[in-house]
Amino acid sequence: MVINGIGNTSANVPQLGFPGSTAVNGAGGQNNNAFVIDDELTPQDKALVSDATGSVDLPNGQINMLAMRIALDRYAGNLQGPVTASYIEGISAAEMRDRTNAIPQSVLNNALSYIADQTASQLPDNGTALYG
Repeated sequence: MVINGIGNTSANVPQLGFPGSTAVNGAGGQNNNAFVIDDELTPQDKALVSDATGSVDLPNGQINMLAMRIALDRYAGNLQGPVTASYIEGISAAEMRDRTNAIPQSVLNNALSYIADQTASQLPDNGTALYG
């Protein structure tokens, strides 16, 4: 997914660039930066997003908001290392506090389930040793 139009070509405002992006011509022929979500996501991010939403790339040009949030947080340096349950819970709390539904709670719940499953699969004996 590529989002065109991020950045500013004004001499008074520094142009915002993104790793892996290329300049493209936007409306009116101006030169804009393109932010490529896939370039910012790790393979683990893509697996989580695919499990939680069905696909990293949604049909008909729709933007996968979970993928976008993770990619932007990675770019900004707010997310380093793997996506954790506390990171997803933070998104959920912000969505409820701000009364937005940019990322549906069902998607965030799916992401939490995926993280829990991945964590459990990394425990010795799939976690059974903890309770045996």
